[in-house]
Amino acid sequence: MTRELGWWLRIVLAGVRVQVSRGRGGTFILGAVAVPVLYALVFVLMAKNLGRANELAPFLVLGPALIGVWYSAIITGGAVIADERGSGTLELLVAAPAPTGLVVLGRVTGNTLMSLIGIPLVLITARLLGAELAVIDLFRAALGLLALAISTVAMTLIFSSTFVLARSAVVLANLIPHPLYILSGIAFPVALLPAWAQALSSILALSWIAELLRSSTRPDSSVSILPILGAVAALTVAYAASGYWLFARVERAIRANGKVSLLQ
Repeated sequence: MTRELGWWLRIVLAGVRVQVSRGRGGTFILGAVAVPVLYALVFVLMAKNLGRANELAPFLVLGPALIGVWYSAIITGGAVIADERGSGTLELLVAAPAPTGLVVLGRVTGNTLMSLIGIPLVLITARLLGAELAVIDLFRAALGLLALAISTVAMTLIFSSTFVLARSAVVLANLIPHPLYILSGIAFPVALLPAWAQALSSILALSWIAELLRSSTRPDSSVSILPILGAVAALTVAYAASGYWLFARVERAIRANGKVSLLQ
């Protein structure tokens, strides 16, 4: 069992190395750098026009930062499959003894870690525009960032399993993030959403993580850490289990009918 776990870990780490070496192109720059910075520009300038830049700083800064991380992770989930398919290596991955999902897990993990660079870029952009975000509780902020990285990887695995069968994975990946931004309330309070939408937001780990990160900027925050971490942990496990199950079923279906390439 220990040897098998070590083998799996080496496969994941190999995927991380591949993504770090190959995933710094235009797609990564768009998702991790351009998108969050542009959102920060729009949000902060709109708030400054209303004279509420400092009051709304937790939403103006954290919103674009979280948007950048999730957008980059999800778009890369599609780009990973498109990259493997375009390189003619997707067939080899599916036929290899190692589970394809572990390779994708490694590449998605590598991209998620790299996409965290968007957070300091957003902080710098907002500060230059006059919207400062002071982190009061560094422990809460660190927990929030750790939960963000892990849950993002788990969520992306769900989408990546469907991208295998999509004729244009990148187009599909571009459509998915936007409803999630609204439902998670990362740019505005979830309380502003209709009741049915608020119920849906509770199954998104991002909404809980955003609340935890925002609470780290309030000196008198009464938000309890344990319920939030419990919800994020439960959702992350559910995402990971669902992603693994979906990927295993998709991989078995592909092996059965032999149709991986879009030309088949």
